[in-house]
Amino acid sequence: MDLAHRTFDEQLNDAVAWLALYARPGGAGWPVFSYALKHAIARDVGAYVSSTAVVEAARLAGYGTVGTPTRAGNAWLALAVRIPRKLCSAGRSTPKSTGHPDSSTYSEGEGTGP
Repeated sequence: MDLAHRTFDEQLNDAVAWLALYARPGGAGWPVFSYALKHAIARDVGAYVSSTAVVEAARLAGYGTVGTPTRAGNAWLALAVRIPRKLCSAGRSTPKSTGHPDSSTYSEGEGTGP
């Protein structure tokens, strides 16, 4: 993965493009945490993407947040994503990083609520 400094606009463009492919409306009951999502996006695009870029990309795409974003810029995002299998560990359809206590029963990468 390219960890060289990337501009915020580069990170934002990658996050916007990724969300356009894999995000869909919904998920307010089981929002996705931006910190977990940024890692999935970064693995897929092969470059660093900040949580702040992910939150801004979601906002630009019309998705809301659940609760108040953290001081570090992370937020629970009211969207649902289908994580590509290649980004999931051990062939699971939901990565462990989503934080759901029983993620093995979910086929979509939705994280736990706040």
